[in-house]
Amino acid sequence: MITRSIGASPYSMARKTDIVDADGLDQSLKMAIYSVYDYGIVSGYADKTFKQDQQATRAEAATMTVRTIDPEKRSDNPRTFNKDSLAYFDGTAGKAVLVAVSGQVYDFSNLDKWSGGTHMNTIKAGQDLTKEIMEDSPHGLYVLSRAEIVGTYVEE
Repeated sequence: MITRSIGASPYSMARKTDIVDADGLDQSLKMAIYSVYDYGIVSGYADKTFKQDQQATRAEAATMTVRTIDPEKRSDNPRTFNKDSLAYFDGTAGKAVLVAVSGQVYDFSNLDKWSGGTHMNTIKAGQDLTKEIMEDSPHGLYVLSRAEIVGTYVEE
């Protein structure tokens, strides 16, 4: 419900390690939890758990309500990707088209030439394309000016 009310993207960018107790959940519930985490509606507990089986306290419900209504009150949960989490966003099956370049993650979903996650039938999204864009692309860095930065990329 919250994800729809804030217009959250249909994909999550939270790294798997950001919420440690989400592994056994249904994929749609997991993505909803990650989305509210990514948008700063919830920040989880200090031990990196979400405790989805536990009812929210009144204070937690009030905090979520305020953060849903007022984006200025949201927590700052940085969106960080690693090789595995970025690979999910390859543009297939309606997923976002994300690529990493020089430590930044860009959303190419709205770029016509990246429809379906593939560019010119050769380059695939969901991976670090620093070399391809910096050295091999005839467009160079220009293509990045047309895409939104949605997070950072870390090699683990």
